Amino acid sequence: MDILIFRHAESTANASGLLAGRSSGVELSEKGKEQATGLRSILDGFPFDAVISSPISRCLDTAKRALPNHEPILLNEDFIELDFGDWTGLSLQELAKRDEWKIVQHSPSQFRFPNGESFMDLRQRVAKGITDIVDSYDSSAKIALFTHADVVKMIVTWLLDSPIDKFQRVMIDPASITIVVDGETGLGIKSVNLDSKSDRIKEVLSHGD
Repeated sequence: MDILIFRHAESTANASGLLAGRSSGVELSEKGKEQATGLRSILDGFPFDAVISSPISRCLDTAKRALPNHEPILLNEDFIELDFGDWTGLSLQELAKRDEWKIVQHSPSQFRFPNGESFMDLRQRVAKGITDIVDSYDSSAKIALFTHADVVKMIVTWLLDSPIDKFQRVMIDPASITIVVDGETGLGIKSVNLDSKSDRIKEVLSHGD
């Protein structure tokens, strides 16, 4: 099984430096629309058995632009953005001045967003989500998953059995691709944060190596 995990393309909140979270009205920026459409050319003809998306519009829009001919797109709450609670919609520049920001960056296992989720909550639900995918599809299946940066980072951290406090060391760019495989030794990571324009992603999709 190959699970291609896409971070959504650039959003208007990304471009404005805001912590979008689950707030409504956050769409793809013009650059993001171009990024998502750009994914289409490298994915054309790739035989996905299922396409799964966070229910948030910036992920769903990325999926629809990248794979316009694939139906249905399955919405899955396990891969929704972190619930940032009272921090939702705030400026990242202003949040970075708070003492709590240091905990988020260096000791996230100790932090719960005010009236929102903890990073442990996120870890538990992404572990469930990935496990459900593996249990629900054939071992030869090709799955596309469209989600959010923190979700991808936590999937990588979980698969490496790495402490949550190492979570922020994983870098995931807009419209990037991370590839998880389920092989003889179980779930593993083939590639992380691939640029859709790189020759590497074309090689991976063409040859599966």
